[in-house]
Amino acid sequence: MQAARGERTVGLALDMRGASEKTKGAPIEVIVPKEGVGWEMEASAIVKGTKVGDVARKIADWSATKEASELYSKTYAIVAYPGVQNTPPNYPPNAEAGMIKNDLAWMADNRERVLAEWSKRYEAKAAPKN
Repeated sequence: MQAARGERTVGLALDMRGASEKTKGAPIEVIVPKEGVGWEMEASAIVKGTKVGDVARKIADWSATKEASELYSKTYAIVAYPGVQNTPPNYPPNAEAGMIKNDLAWMADNRERVLAEWSKRYEAKAAPKN
């Protein structure tokens, strides 16, 4: 993170990374813009026709338990299981409240169009790859 090293005045990063870098002494503030922040979802699925369906079902069922969310919360501050949370030092207290309302079905239906527009607008501005 160039901002964490003091090389840039602003940076975009995952919330947990920003909080971790600040805790290590980075000269940054982790903020949630008043307009809100996007978010993404980790998911589990079983591939149709798998030969190990019983094992896959056990893993998928376990992934939705409190125990699994307690493990997930070591890496993510906000998990879906009610009552499970991890608030690391320097994590923005308003992060969950600042999450935008995502329309995941719309996003899936418009994926190709959105990716093409993103590439058109921003790909040329990305840092050169080494």
